[in-house]
Amino acid sequence: MGRFDLSFKSLSDGKNWTLLRLFGSTPIDAATRVEPLERELAMAIKSVDQAYLLERGGERWVEHLEAELVLTKDDLEAILERAALLSINKRAPVRTAIVLLSRRHAGKAEPPEVYISDRGSLQLSMRPRVLKLWEMPARLVLDGPDMEAWPLTGAMAAAHGELDEAIKRLAAIEDGEQRSRLAAEMVTWSCLNYNKEVVDGIRARFNMVSTKEVLLATPVGEELVEYGRREGREEGREEGREEGREEGRLIEARQNLLLIAASRFPGLIDSAAADSLSGLTQVQGLTRALVAADSLEQARAAVSRTLDRQT
Repeated sequence: MGRFDLSFKSLSDGKNWTLLRLFGSTPIDAATRVEPLERELAMAIKSVDQAYLLERGGERWVEHLEAELVLTKDDLEAILERAALLSINKRAPVRTAIVLLSRRHAGKAEPPEVYISDRGSLQLSMRPRVLKLWEMPARLVLDGPDMEAWPLTGAMAAAHGELDEAIKRLAAIEDGEQRSRLAAEMVTWSCLNYNKEVVDGIRARFNMVSTKEVLLATPVGEELVEYGRREGREEGREEGREEGREEGRLIEARQNLLLIAASRFPGLIDSAAADSLSGLTQVQGLTRALVAADSLEQARAAVSRTLDRQT
């Protein structure tokens, strides 16, 4: 799920309790000791979205959070495996919550209350809490203490005026880099259901996101990316399969670059600059650099280096 997975993980960076307060199974008070856990599970190459080890009184448990656009049987198997590894690794019971992000993507399917995986003489089961982000009231975030969660309001159930309240709060953040980052994240989350109120509001207040960049992060933009893939494949059939596959991969890579840039550093790179990159390796390298960049300065330097090599 690409940019949403990245955003979900980044929302908790430096703010240990942001997602735990919103999606955890129990309220967190001053008596609760919270330890954010490494996402990479050392027992196997498995990565969770978020996990925390909690201790309160004589109780000790792991809160395990997974965010999904769609939820297939394969997804449930993978989540079950990660939950089992967390329990074994930390020698503690695990409370798993699956956060479904979009009504449009998730459809009407309801996950089973208990999921069981039979593996010969071994049987694994889990009873996850399933939360639907679009049904959760935005007021949960607006009344909470963590500004890092404000972008999620774009994908939540908001009463009249609440989204504008979130945008005004973002605009009031004094740190310019943090303000721009969280505004871009809110655009990303609002595009799950293409909430035009949020997109237009942020564009007006921040003058930082072009229409083209917003569209690339919307369901319409996703369709355009898929159209580019189909065009590349069709060209391959007409002019040579290998050449067409390469062109299709390049088109897709450029679109991914624009999606990442629009999400993390709005206004940094436009479609003309992306189209000027003729090498797949160059485009993929710049995309990785933007994902890894810790600041706008680092991102600008990566773009400058790449474009300089191109010329």
